[in-house]
Amino acid sequence: MLGNNMKYFFAITLIFLSLGSSAFAQENLIQKYFGTGGEAPKTLEEALELKRQLLEALGLPADTPTTVEELLNENLRGKSLFPQLKNDLSLSFSTETFSPGARVRAQIVGFATDPRTSQVTWVHNGRSALSGPGQTSYEFTLGAVGTSETIVVTVNDGTQSPPVARKTIYPARVHLGWFSDSYTPPWYRGKALFTPRSEVTIVAKPELALFNSRFPEDALTYTWSVNGQKIGNNTGRGKNTYTFTTSSVRGTDYEIAVEVKDAQERIITKEIISIEGRQPELILYERLSLHGIKSWLTLSSSEVPGGGSASIEVEPFFIPKKDLSSIQYTWKINGQTVGEKFTKLKKLLFRSEAGNSGSQSIEVSYQNPNNIFQRGNVDANLKIK
Repeated sequence: MLGNNMKYFFAITLIFLSLGSSAFAQENLIQKYFGTGGEAPKTLEEALELKRQLLEALGLPADTPTTVEELLNENLRGKSLFPQLKNDLSLSFSTETFSPGARVRAQIVGFATDPRTSQVTWVHNGRSALSGPGQTSYEFTLGAVGTSETIVVTVNDGTQSPPVARKTIYPARVHLGWFSDSYTPPWYRGKALFTPRSEVTIVAKPELALFNSRFPEDALTYTWSVNGQKIGNNTGRGKNTYTFTTSSVRGTDYEIAVEVKDAQERIITKEIISIEGRQPELILYERLSLHGIKSWLTLSSSEVPGGGSASIEVEPFFIPKKDLSSIQYTWKINGQTVGEKFTKLKKLLFRSEAGNSGSQSIEVSYQNPNNIFQRGNVDANLKIK
């Protein structure tokens, strides 16, 4: 595992000389692995124990992110790890996102000088905000979109180069919208709702600014999830849209979430949107000879003079466009099928005989032979006078 034991033995000797008598408590362990004729650890447990003992001898925390080999190599080259670790100070934040107006607590993290016994100074946007021994956290409120929050914390341990951590945050939001490939008539001005087997596209639109200018959206990383499950193949830089096909099961709803970050995590924002599935709707309309489809009024009942006629059309709202060519219709008058049982025709011309009166029932049903879940019907009454 380690090899070249004599080289490391000299490295350990240098470490002992630099640390003083506190290190000699570990001499037996070091001699076992690095003395003349010593062998490298044979198990993972032995290697981990050796690392723990070395870190203890060096006075470093047990969770220091390094290996035994790195520890020895650094000291063998005369590059002490202490300056590196001493300045390994950073900040963590109490919130997962940096949303405008959010209350945030910044917390010191690191494993160098103990900030609880040192003079800690917090500077917020260039102004002294908090100072004193053991001040390991600082609370502040994020500004609006377009502003920035710069936090600088210094842990003064009495040396010439005290550890310093700095972080600049840019408050941001992300807005989510969606559209589907569901069919609606050309004159319809409403939203095309999604139904089973629809193709739905979610679009993320960040609201942010960096250095008083727009931040390039393709430089942001987008992480998408659906109903709590992350979508790995649609996560990455510039991927601000996500498209999926809805389930064939009726009444399925979806919760879509996106997290947006820049590479330095100066911008972190998240948004969730819930979208509800619908069922396709057949709606009957009457077509007028001079005005076209009477789109402002659905046909539930209508009057036709004896000997007159009425042109009736059906519109299959929200059926996925890719399925339109497969949809078949069956028209019935008073329960009797008119023409072929399955047809592509969306229109029916109803004629009444002169002198007739009463009520006539019009019904149309649809089905997709390729999908048993796509079926439905609608009816209306015509009064003959």
